[in-house]
Amino acid sequence: QRTNPTDPCATSTTVQLAMPPAQARNVHVEKQEKDGFRWVRLKKIQWKDEMERERTWEAAERTTRAVGAPVDAVAAITYVVDEEEQELETKNKRKRVEQDGKDEQEQVVSTKLELELPSPMESAGIDLNQEYREGDQPTPQTMEKEATQNMLQPKRENARRMVLVSQFRPAVGKYVLELPAGLVDESDIQRDGPTAVQANAGVQDGPSGEIIADEAIDEENLESACKKAAERELYEETGLHGTANTVSPVVYSDPGLSNASVRFVRIDVESWGKYQHNSAESEQSRITTHFISASQPLQEACQIAKGRNMEIDARLYAFLAGIEEGSQMKDMTHRED
Repeated sequence: QRTNPTDPCATSTTVQLAMPPAQARNVHVEKQEKDGFRWVRLKKIQWKDEMERERTWEAAERTTRAVGAPVDAVAAITYVVDEEEQELETKNKRKRVEQDGKDEQEQVVSTKLELELPSPMESAGIDLNQEYREGDQPTPQTMEKEATQNMLQPKRENARRMVLVSQFRPAVGKYVLELPAGLVDESDIQRDGPTAVQANAGVQDGPSGEIIADEAIDEENLESACKKAAERELYEETGLHGTANTVSPVVYSDPGLSNASVRFVRIDVESWGKYQHNSAESEQSRITTHFISASQPLQEACQIAKGRNMEIDARLYAFLAGIEEGSQMKDMTHRED
């Protein structure tokens, strides 16, 4: 702040604007190679923050990522429909509709008979059409309105199941409930050029430590590879044959620790009656298949985990919690309407 010499009462203020922050970025990656480590490796990353300060970060990465691929693994969000139970549910819905029609006809006849004679409430001078305040007993009109709203709400589909698996995870020291998942193999990718081993001569490490190939895999090829991997992993872990439909973008499992990435693949299985769902044996441990209701998945998953002293994978919990939150918001909207 400066004083004007010609006018001692006047002052001028100089404001120094800060330079816009730069983009944070990795500068150098030093890989810590250790003998005997097959699946993962450590790396020390030198990076600069938005204020251009040099900093250091320690991280881990998989050694199995296919050349040119931005994703390590897939996780299968799988739904199965029991055809017999679905048919039974459909029949029950028809019966409910037919019964609701009969009840409505009987109610009309009963109402006509009641109107011929005054009811005990009318004889006592109680007006059936009066508005009841909050906290009072509900009127026949409000009870009928609530029943109608409940009837219009869709019934839960008991025939639809979500497929989960559990297996022992040494890093946690416990069994973990999770989605069927596995790595995207080199064989899942359609390549016109050299194989992964032959392409190593044209591969280099990017500034952030990612693997860069001379020819990046196009999205259509990568999506097809993820679908193939997800269908394979689902069958290997559960014995179920399904059809992969949609594939999510690449997301990172634990970005504070690793660059390990995954794409979620939606798989639909037409029927589980044709297949046997025996527990699978993997290279690491025994894998057990679980089927939970698609209408209340979080509640049932927590019950399974608690009953069997298992932990729940964070990605699975977040997904199921999102379903429950969406269901609650939908119920709130119905009540407001």
